[in-house]
Amino acid sequence: MSTSSMKLYRYAHGHRDRLNKVESEYDKPHDADDRDTGEYGEENKNGDGRYAAVLKISFAIMLTIVATTALTFSLYNYMHNPSDGAPGAPGAPGAPGAPGAPGAPGASDKAQARTLEQPQLHHQLNDLRQQNHHVEHELQENKLKNAALENTLAAVTSESARNDGAAVFLAGVQLSNIFPSPIECESASVIELVAPREPVVTSSIASTPRILTQTDFTHGTFIITEPGKYILRENILFEPNPRDDWFPRSDQVVKYPGSAAEAGFSDKMGPYTLGFFAAIAVASDDVTINLNGFTISQTEVHALQQRFFAVIELGDSPFIPNQGPANFGGSFVPARRCAIYGGTLGRSSHHGIHGNMGTDLQVRDLVIRDWEVSAIALNGFQRVLIDGVTAHMKEDIPVMAPYSQIRFIRQFVQLAMRDEVRAIQEASNKPTVLQFSKTHPHRSGERLDGRNILDNLNSAMQPVLDQAKLGFPAGWKQDILTNHPNSAFLVNAEGKVDGTPYGLLIGMSGVQVHGFKKPAETQNRRSSDVFIRNVTVYNLHARVNEVVGLSTRSSPERDAKRVTQADYAGAIFVVGDDFGVTDDEGYYRGNALSDAHAFLNMHTLAIKQISDRIADTDSLLTIPDDLVEAWVRQGSKTNMEIVTESDGKYKFACGWDDMRHVIKGLMGMRLEATDRIRVESVVFDEIINTAPVSSHKYCGSHKHTVNSRAITAHDDIAPITFGFVVAATNDLQVRNCYVRKLASTNGDIITWSTSRTESRRVQLDMSSVMDSMCSGPAASDPSRIFPNKPVVRAFPFEFQFSMDNANGEAVSFCVENA
Repeated sequence: MSTSSMKLYRYAHGHRDRLNKVESEYDKPHDADDRDTGEYGEENKNGDGRYAAVLKISFAIMLTIVATTALTFSLYNYMHNPSDGAPGAPGAPGAPGAPGAPGAPGASDKAQARTLEQPQLHHQLNDLRQQNHHVEHELQENKLKNAALENTLAAVTSESARNDGAAVFLAGVQLSNIFPSPIECESASVIELVAPREPVVTSSIASTPRILTQTDFTHGTFIITEPGKYILRENILFEPNPRDDWFPRSDQVVKYPGSAAEAGFSDKMGPYTLGFFAAIAVASDDVTINLNGFTISQTEVHALQQRFFAVIELGDSPFIPNQGPANFGGSFVPARRCAIYGGTLGRSSHHGIHGNMGTDLQVRDLVIRDWEVSAIALNGFQRVLIDGVTAHMKEDIPVMAPYSQIRFIRQFVQLAMRDEVRAIQEASNKPTVLQFSKTHPHRSGERLDGRNILDNLNSAMQPVLDQAKLGFPAGWKQDILTNHPNSAFLVNAEGKVDGTPYGLLIGMSGVQVHGFKKPAETQNRRSSDVFIRNVTVYNLHARVNEVVGLSTRSSPERDAKRVTQADYAGAIFVVGDDFGVTDDEGYYRGNALSDAHAFLNMHTLAIKQISDRIADTDSLLTIPDDLVEAWVRQGSKTNMEIVTESDGKYKFACGWDDMRHVIKGLMGMRLEATDRIRVESVVFDEIINTAPVSSHKYCGSHKHTVNSRAITAHDDIAPITFGFVVAATNDLQVRNCYVRKLASTNGDIITWSTSRTESRRVQLDMSSVMDSMCSGPAASDPSRIFPNKPVVRAFPFEFQFSMDNANGEAVSFCVENA
């Protein structure tokens, strides 16, 4: 176990043991006459055991401080006083020619000895000072723990009084409300799991390493296409081509296919169509990457400008063919037999490590910090070892999702401005400008052509980019809100990610933006043979933001398939009151991005005729003209009127984030479509979701079926905080894992979820949950929270269970220390 993991793990179980000792005192039978009538009076019934334990801990630490302080002063006096006692007097001078009689040990001898000993004593003094500092720090922590214990005592005493002596779980949930027929731990059946296979890294790698320096990253992604050892020699800050809008230049299109500078030409499509998606892309077999104690990270500016990114991409493209928000080409080369170790993966606007369809991966001894979506996301991998990793999210994310959508949509506006498109529009008698009615409540008489649309997009981003170049100084958000109102919809006021983030994700190959899958949907795309151990993930904060879009029929028939409209790079066509698109009544007000959507919607068919960059689908800005005319251009109807008067032609689309990803809450770990996986000694510390409740104004009250076996893609799931989520996974064993401080301000806490998708042969044991809290709808129904109820205090809770079918049936479940 890594040092940080072991420290937190030991703290958790040490604190649990101390609480257990206190509880044993509390639970001892007391005679009524033995009631404490001292300082705390009768209100402290049975509380003496708790305070005795607290006082013993505090007294022991205070004694340690006293002893350490005394020893420190003793050493200090020994080093700095002229003598350690009176030195002997020097001998009297002898007769001429006779030496003086030696006196007692003199000052010169003592000084010489002290000179020899002084460096060692300085070291000892410094060590003692450090020990004293640690002891004082531990005393402070102990004071906090004592306060928590006192709060716990008060809560239990109050609860006992209310229930008139009835049995009360300290952790607070009657388990029969969660699982059928709990059983004793001794009788829990042991499931025979199929063990995963260890990953291998070939020994045939060339012995001469390739040294990596800053110059290897100046002009773009470092692409590994040859087997070998790659070693960092210095820290890397990734920000290529700042003078070219941070995109590949047209003269780089051979090395980086899909250069935005070549937009519109189908033979130039490829992985880099939306920019430099990684600092390192591994497109080879048999590669080791030794970070050598150094760090690779995006600069602050590049993390703003390139919003989809992985520090290390395990493949030559971020998407497999026929997936992703653009056309990334028709081929894919994964990384096979790869090892990454020994350093730090720093700032990333999306992932630390991401990949598809790789084999034999080892990730060891890494710090992965300041990512915004996931530390590690592996899709369709075979044979994986993740060992000794510490990961935490970026603490202040500057912008909302529309910033990246503006970055990506501009190239499509440029396509719409081409002469070929204009000619097609004019030949079909279709408009080439976005013209607002003179009676429009907010946009009276405005006329926007392609150049106006492009300028407005750039003008919206520029104030934020200027602040990024200054390092986002204090007060920058307020400055934009006050002085640049047209950019306000881009500012992330809370600084928390607005999509669905994960600490770790293991799943099937391809994108992970849909709902949880069932086994039949994952065939030939599954991950397998995964070891995850000695991992600490902390500081997962999110404000998962549900955005209201528009659902249309794919054809005029009433029973036709419905599609949710989005732009060519995946951004949802917003019709709700998100990002200032509407006023309070639902009339179109618009922003730079929504105007661009309306403009491009007029040009979709023409753009498809000249470019393969837009997939042929009914969901990419194919909104009927009557809606755009009445709601956007005329401003004569509200969004609600447009939908309710359409006789089912239009509906509000809910359950999505701004990139048309299915909302799934906040997750510490997501394990999906994986066979044979071991998770051991993993710590999740502080997973907090501040998402608001879903938009009932437009979509009605979502069904609250929020327990670990009844989650669907369109439940009110945005505010949920999960510890572990498991779906369509077989032969899973989770051991010695610790989850601390799961929190949701408006939703539920679910420490362990198997969702509604079938998993088989799952074992979970010795996992603890402490210091969890919740408010909102869950607070009124504790039975919906597993395994803890909403409280704001620490408590010990161990649970073990195993199941042959994790779909809510045939569950064998046992609990300890409940």
